[in-house]
Amino acid sequence: MTSVLVTGGNGVLGRRLVPLLLADGHRVIVASRKPKARADGAEEVALDLRDPDSMVAAVNGRDVIVHAATDPYRSRRVDVEGTRALIAAARHLDSTHLIYISIVGIDDHPYPYYRAKAAAEQAIEESDLLYSILRTTQFHDLIPVLGDMLTKSPVALLPGDVPLQTLDTGTAAARLAELVETGASGRVPDIGGPEVATLESRLRDYYAVKGLRRPRVRFRIPGRTGAAFRSGALLTDNKAVGSPTWDMWLKEYRRSRSA
Repeated sequence: MTSVLVTGGNGVLGRRLVPLLLADGHRVIVASRKPKARADGAEEVALDLRDPDSMVAAVNGRDVIVHAATDPYRSRRVDVEGTRALIAAARHLDSTHLIYISIVGIDDHPYPYYRAKAAAEQAIEESDLLYSILRTTQFHDLIPVLGDMLTKSPVALLPGDVPLQTLDTGTAAARLAELVETGASGRVPDIGGPEVATLESRLRDYYAVKGLRRPRVRFRIPGRTGAAFRSGALLTDNKAVGSPTWDMWLKEYRRSRSA
């Protein structure tokens, strides 16, 4: 039985990944700062990316580590320093396979979070560990997060001319589960959502579902960061055929809100 440690196992992606790993017959250990008992068959173990001792204890004896923990607001501390500390904790393990989930188009991107993800990738590639790195486009789940942020003022903000190719989280989870089975593969092909649209159109859809009636103001993200977002760098030709579309995801989101 393969022992799989999942960092970020209680997050949006982790909640889709853990059941797949359990269904494949793996022993699944979810890393958590505050471990608790679970009813799904997985275990939880204490791990704090700021605490090297907790990382050594959490990774010891694991065959695979799926590193899905991330924090856009503390990316240097969590994504860069945390990944480096995780690598150091796992360095003494002979054959542990580290799988990292990253983002399409982050090379040379000025957005600090993307720079942190690229630095984490580099740390993994330069380590002595067996590894796989999967880049995906943004998840459908990002739109409500952004939408809620952009409606904190009296108006609803709409960033203009930003193309997105959002992906269902379950599709990314299924690909990660495949990598657990196939073993260390290095940098694997990117995957993206089945369709391209603008961030503005996605937010308009989300605001409509929320029943938001406040005035909407379109704006242009300034500077090099805005230009990078508008450039199409976050898109990929490798579309996930058969993955749930945005409309399918939004329909389920609407249903869950009304349940």
